[in-house]
Amino acid sequence: AAVIAAIVSFILPKTYTATARILPPKEQSSGGLAAALAGQLGGLASLAGASLGGATNADLMVGMLSSRAVTDRILDQFKLQEIYDTKYRVDAGKKLLANLDAQVDKKSGILTLSVDDHDPERAAAIANAFVDQLDQLSRHLNITEASRQRLFLEERLVQVNKDLANAEDALRAFQEKHGAIQVDEQAKAMIDLLGALKGELMAAQVQLGVTQRFASGNNADVDRVQTQITEIQSRIRDMEQGQGERSAGDIFLPTQKIPDLGLRYGRLLRDVKVQETVFELLTQQYELVKMQEAKDSPTIQVLDGAVVPEKKSKPKRSLVVVLTAMLALMGASTLAVIRSGSATDRQNAVA
Repeated sequence: AAVIAAIVSFILPKTYTATARILPPKEQSSGGLAAALAGQLGGLASLAGASLGGATNADLMVGMLSSRAVTDRILDQFKLQEIYDTKYRVDAGKKLLANLDAQVDKKSGILTLSVDDHDPERAAAIANAFVDQLDQLSRHLNITEASRQRLFLEERLVQVNKDLANAEDALRAFQEKHGAIQVDEQAKAMIDLLGALKGELMAAQVQLGVTQRFASGNNADVDRVQTQITEIQSRIRDMEQGQGERSAGDIFLPTQKIPDLGLRYGRLLRDVKVQETVFELLTQQYELVKMQEAKDSPTIQVLDGAVVPEKKSKPKRSLVVVLTAMLALMGASTLAVIRSGSATDRQNAVA
């Protein structure tokens, strides 16, 4: 049996396994836009107590590994259709994926990918190529999403710029008609604060539109932004009605207590402030998205690159010995039964 096991081990092709370990990028909200916008809305929106903080990125990357965008390039890079001796490209792709194993550690989020091949150097090269292709595809998708967000924000900025110009024209026309209007400091502070807060509300609504438009599946940011919008709207109602707690930087003067002409003037001031705030916030976001679009930095961290394996992973010598021993035992048992049957037949014939 030992001799047979040695022969079998020698005949069976050796398989080598190369392994790489990577850390996928941290999960971001809508390509990072929601998180960035949340930081910009941290001023007056925080008065309302609003803040922003499915599948994991590692799970998504496991799916990306089996995409044609990745496998086709691996097939071409290493001429695997020829090496695998397959007539059809699709069969070569299936064989490549059969030689690939990807596992995600749910606690750490680390993605481990292993590649089997009869050539140890090629096994390591293919494993590292998978990592490279995964990073390139991830960068491409991030840049594409940033481009879509930029176009969306460009459209909003054009409209906001028009709204700001209209608000400024309306305020100028009112001043030309009625002259200078005196508004006391308390009312002026309330108007500025209310206008800025409404501007941040509109910016948050734009953020919600971006999140809903570009997020995939059930996105937690949608619920967060909707909650933020509800809280800001509640704060605005409290300010307009004179309800809420006073604090040093928080003035609540009922708008009903402002004289009629002053109220009309205040509303025009507020409209200008609203559009100025929206324009400022969206401009900041537009610049952030442009930076994201232009960025071409690595999206994954390689913890351990694949190295050329020194030992074969298959076939297992112990497994070959066990299987050979079992086959030898079965063969011996079968032979014994056959011999026993033959001896019985001869005895019966003699009798």
